[in-house]
Amino acid sequence: MKAKFELLCVGVLLCGVAEAVPVLFDRAGVAPAPIVVPKEATPSQRYAASEYAFYLREMTGEDVSVIEGDAPKRCVRIVTAQEREGLGEDGFTLRVRGETLEVRGSGVRGCLYGVYELLERFGGCRWYASWHTVVPELRRFTVPDGLDVTEKPDFAMRSDWWYDVNSHHDFAARL
Repeated sequence: MKAKFELLCVGVLLCGVAEAVPVLFDRAGVAPAPIVVPKEATPSQRYAASEYAFYLREMTGEDVSVIEGDAPKRCVRIVTAQEREGLGEDGFTLRVRGETLEVRGSGVRGCLYGVYELLERFGGCRWYASWHTVVPELRRFTVPDGLDVTEKPDFAMRSDWWYDVNSHHDFAARL
């Protein structure tokens, strides 16, 4: 009897935690949170939104809408970082604010790298080679409440002379 009670308590605890996280998608009736790009979005930011939409569809089977401009309360929002934030061209921040997940970075590569980090860290996507990608099937896609992660490369120049990276630029960006 004690083991059943402990299992029940753990289940209740886990359910309580699950409700506190921002839900980006749930097969139990929660539609995918739309992705929002600024009206003056750069080509890289638009590409980041399309990559997120593509991989979310691959993971869940659901289409996500891409909205330009005003953001609904619950969304994944691409935000252009200000120079004073010191993220440079490649750095990014993933931050939860209420029901909104902000992907903040430059219009050069920062937002794109932030989207890839989101897909990899919380979606389980893996890009091993241009011909081998792992995209898990998800019933629920969430991020931790209070998420506030900033990543910035230590140096600007990074190069890999691997043929696959040099020949497939989309794959190179995902790495």
